[in-house]
Amino acid sequence: MNPPTPISEESKKAQPELTQPPLSKKTIISYSIANIGCGAFFSFNNYVLPLFLKQYTSNAVLLGLMGSSHSVEGAIIQPIVGSLSDNTRTRWGRRRPFMLLFLTLTALIVVFTPLLSGLPAGIRLGGIIFSIFLFTVLFNIGFDPYQALMPDITPEPQRGRVTGVWSLFGNVAQAAILLSAPVLALWITGHGNLIFRLQFLIVGGLMIATTLITCISVKEPSKIIGVVHRRKITTEIREAFKGIRTLKQAGKAMIVFAVSGAGIGAVVPNLTIFVETITHCTDSQAQMMGFVLLISTIAAVLPFGWLADKYGPKRVIFISFVLLGIACVNALWIHTLNQVIGVMIVAGIGNAAQAASVYPLLTDLIPGEEVGFYTGFQSTMLSITQPVTVVFTGLLINHGHGGYRLVFLVCAVCMLTAMFILTRVKVTLAPDEILLRRTLREQEAETPQ
Repeated sequence: MNPPTPISEESKKAQPELTQPPLSKKTIISYSIANIGCGAFFSFNNYVLPLFLKQYTSNAVLLGLMGSSHSVEGAIIQPIVGSLSDNTRTRWGRRRPFMLLFLTLTALIVVFTPLLSGLPAGIRLGGIIFSIFLFTVLFNIGFDPYQALMPDITPEPQRGRVTGVWSLFGNVAQAAILLSAPVLALWITGHGNLIFRLQFLIVGGLMIATTLITCISVKEPSKIIGVVHRRKITTEIREAFKGIRTLKQAGKAMIVFAVSGAGIGAVVPNLTIFVETITHCTDSQAQMMGFVLLISTIAAVLPFGWLADKYGPKRVIFISFVLLGIACVNALWIHTLNQVIGVMIVAGIGNAAQAASVYPLLTDLIPGEEVGFYTGFQSTMLSITQPVTVVFTGLLINHGHGGYRLVFLVCAVCMLTAMFILTRVKVTLAPDEILLRRTLREQEAETPQ
């Protein structure tokens, strides 16, 4: 292939601009509705599943891995799924077919999973673990294209606010799932396993209903700026991986997301068990601590979405890492539920800042026509780093080294490292990198395969 042609000023001016109209309030709400079901899944997966599984195993590695929203196989699957969604052409668009198929399948398996607790003791744990593994894989296959739908339909100056509303819907659902345990306990006494089964059913039902509403009410754009003529999917994936060499700021941001995600991934699946261990509280009280975290996230996420649009998502992400680091350091010495509440409030505000700014930053650094692939690649990074930290901390916990407090030390170190790398991301260089990336794609497309 010939070397890329230098980009002249005339070529820059000739490049098409993404002139999306601002989203209406109705469209923002319609897009965000599916995140009610997805948020319910995240909350259930992270906070409730470890408590459900604790009935069958005390292995910290297994509990952490099953309570994580990313698994190792996603390192391979997610970029392929993202690239497929970038290049899918159907009457329903390129993102909604993935949402309809895989989020619905996820919901059905979630509803089916508690029935496996009736299996013989010898195969019961294996069956439950396989089911959790399967619905986690299917969920991520459907969720990444759903997330990629946002930049498809949203102009860049509005993405922080849209992400804020989207996160608000998801976090309200997460809080509701945690609140469901004590509410159900008022009506169902002495049957803790029945409460878990009803939570499985609620999550599955919400996922199906909200996914259908969003897919029916949100129309995908008929054209995406920068898309070249369709090629084999293997060629598209190979070319997308090559793009990392051009999109240097996006590459650095991916490392930031991977490192910070590793820290958060070490804490979240162990949070409710940590609270029970240090305070000797009930399952419902432990879930309520997650509820406190989510309520503070709900209160802060819309303001941070506005700040991300006004001052840039990078600054908001930095604030997030500082707050999460402070919360982790304080978690190293707390002993009572009141102290846990204070830490959860600070962590929730930090979580809100991150929720409103991480994805808008990523979309600022990549071409819109490849957003599916790079959303999947972000999941790849998390699918590698999160299981590593979960296994590492789980092994140390199993052998009595530091107990569950260890996860907060790991998270604090990750936040500090991520802050340093974030300072190396130069958002102002991204437009030229995106333009060069598009030029290289066009030249590659013109080369005989």
